[in-house]
This record gives sequence, structure tokens and C-alpha cells, in this order.
Amino acid sequence: GEENISPDLRFVVYRTAVANGGESEFRAVLDLYRKATLAEEKIRALRALGFTPVPHLLQEVLEMSLDPQQVRPQDT
Repeated sequence: GEENISPDLRFVVYRTAVANGGESEFRAVLDLYRKATLAEEKIRALRALGFTPVPHLLQEVLEMSLDPQQVRPQDT
């Protein structure tokens, strides 16, 4: 799990998975975002989601980031 990855490296790992993976990797990081309790962890995952090369997933992230029920305004 992500607790085995140093907090200093998590963003790089998440970003690499999202940027080089497909929908399943995107969904895995999105799930980490939704389950995270620490704001820092949520921000790491949210930032990584923006690196998807898949247009419809990028659109999903953009729409999600504009919804204050899903993403706190200060995190966008």
C-alpha cells in the first residue's frame, strides 16, 4: 500500500502511474484521493491525476476539481 512509499516520493509514484498507465491506474489514484484523510495526501493524488494523457479522464479531473463537494476550493 501507499504507506510503504515514503511521503516524499508518493507524488512522483502517483504521477508516474497516472501518466504512463491507463484507466485502471487513474482509478487507483482517484481511489487514494477519495480515501485519504490527510489534506497533503489528497493534494498529492489530485495533482497526479492531472497528468493523465487520456482526454476523457482529464476532463473528469477538471470537472471534479470544479465541484466543491468533491474537491475543496483551496485545493484546486
